[in-house]
Amino acid sequence: MAVTAGERRIVSVLVADVAGSTSIAEKLGPERSKFLFDDVVRLMREEVERFGGTVAQLTGDGVLALFGAPTAHENDSERAVRAALAIREALGAYAAEVAPAYGFELDSRVAVNTGPVVVPAGDAPPDVLYNALGDTVNVAARLQALSDLVLGPATAHQVDELFELEELGDLELKGKSEPVAAFRVVGIREGLPARTETPLVGRHNELSALSEVFEGLLEGRGAIVSITGEPGIGKSRLVAEVQQRFAGRVRFLAGHAVSYAEAIAYWPVRELLRNWLDLGVSDSEARIRLELRGRARPLARRRRRRGLPLPRRSARPRARTEARAAAPRSCLRGGPAPNLRLDVSARLRART
Repeated sequence: MAVTAGERRIVSVLVADVAGSTSIAEKLGPERSKFLFDDVVRLMREEVERFGGTVAQLTGDGVLALFGAPTAHENDSERAVRAALAIREALGAYAAEVAPAYGFELDSRVAVNTGPVVVPAGDAPPDVLYNALGDTVNVAARLQALSDLVLGPATAHQVDELFELEELGDLELKGKSEPVAAFRVVGIREGLPARTETPLVGRHNELSALSEVFEGLLEGRGAIVSITGEPGIGKSRLVAEVQQRFAGRVRFLAGHAVSYAEAIAYWPVRELLRNWLDLGVSDSEARIRLELRGRARPLARRRRRRGLPLPRRSARPRARTEARAAAPRSCLRGGPAPNLRLDVSARLRART
């Protein structure tokens, strides 16, 4: 028997299927159940690929997916868990449309486990190229039967600051000689733990420039500021220092461009709006719409009182800018840190 050479990789394995699929197939019959499970697998696959994973196997009513092979990311465990949550959300929306008409419940069971696997070499045939073998896959399949969304110990350790987890204890799994710690995902943490900031040293020029910008903001003059530099040079630390100095006088809203959301439209804008509305990522779309209307209406009334025009839906938004400098102004001329650049490229007159 020919043996295909493989490569050992650390991956996060996601296993998902439909709970109670046998009874659903019995109730619907072969034709309708096939159409149903094809739709379910399509939804699962879309969410896996949206977060950068690779579907390795289709199981009829579910998928086995890899995060970390063939392409590895620094946050593959996080991507896998977010994909699992997205699968449950997408299937829940689909179930709300289909299940009541046929009188059954449609729910998913998902597990994510992280560890070493052996994947075939890159020149393997297409039908085995993304197949994975090893104990990591076996444990993921065993964990899947325990609850709605279960994580293995390595995955839980890597994402415990991002997600609310419930300990299920050390469990005896079929084929394992030792108990395996399991964790159930309860939800997404709304905020990261506060970091202990070290004293900021050698950024007097940058702090002076940013302080000037924020003092102007308090007087009604906005600005666009760009801070660029190599990873680890201190961009986030500089922003944190300015936030601390102007806390109580300026409200800060943040939107982050995260790597796993590169295929999700307007992710930074969505996050910024959630921060403004004091909502989390798990809040429903209906609540977000209501909160947005509630916050936007007082702003509209304020603009009417000041005689300012309201934006029209059909009109494209325009930035009202006043060029205060012919070229970007760098605060680092003669500064101590040549790898960090801060530009104030345009000034905006506040009209709120």
